[in-house]
Amino acid sequence: MSTRRREDFKYNASHNVIEKNTFEGDFIWNTVELAGGGTIKNKVVYNTVKGKAVNNLDIDKGASYNEISYNIIEGAGLSPRYKNDKNVRCSPIMVQGMASKKYKGVGNVVTHNRIENVSNPSSDNTKYFFSSGIGIACADNTLIENNIMINLYQDGNYRRGKDYGYGIIVHDDCFDVKILNNQISNVYTAIGTNLNRDDKVNLQVENNVLNQVKVISKLSPHNSSIDIRKKNTVQEILK
Repeated sequence: MSTRRREDFKYNASHNVIEKNTFEGDFIWNTVELAGGGTIKNKVVYNTVKGKAVNNLDIDKGASYNEISYNIIEGAGLSPRYKNDKNVRCSPIMVQGMASKKYKGVGNVVTHNRIENVSNPSSDNTKYFFSSGIGIACADNTLIENNIMINLYQDGNYRRGKDYGYGIIVHDDCFDVKILNNQISNVYTAIGTNLNRDDKVNLQVENNVLNQVKVISKLSPHNSSIDIRKKNTVQEILK
């Protein structure tokens, strides 16, 4: 996938810090968004977020070398206004480029965040299945490390009680994704990939603690050789 070069952007939003804020309420789309190929080397750190959004903390449209760290997100999930919208899938933290415009995010870091008690309103929307705590799409060289995710999508609100949701999910057009030292508990699937086009992800999944999950992983055929049990700690599988 060819991408627009970062040096082609005339204006940059860089070295900004969003720190020690409290955000409460129902946000229409994102709570905090870092967007665009000229958005580089910014930090979103030590914030508390309480409330609904499609993505509470979002790195988007080719923003690169940014950091989301030491934030607490509580009570997240989709607003009822989006429960039947098939163009959205919920991830309280999302790192993504924009495949349609050939924008790739590069070198973003998501570390030491806590995401807890995430739920969606009742719906048959098929996009619910790929809801996650942290999502990655169209982004290279991404580090997801030392995050805690507890009680995600245990609401029974998808298709009248069908299990759904991931702790961490990797979508299409990603390369070199490291998922390390995270703690994931009380979610249907701990770690997964949703890959329709891209089978060369170079995915590293190591030293994570997975507890009270029903499915350890759902990986694309190319990544199915990754032994999640061997390099991670699995404490309890739910039935």
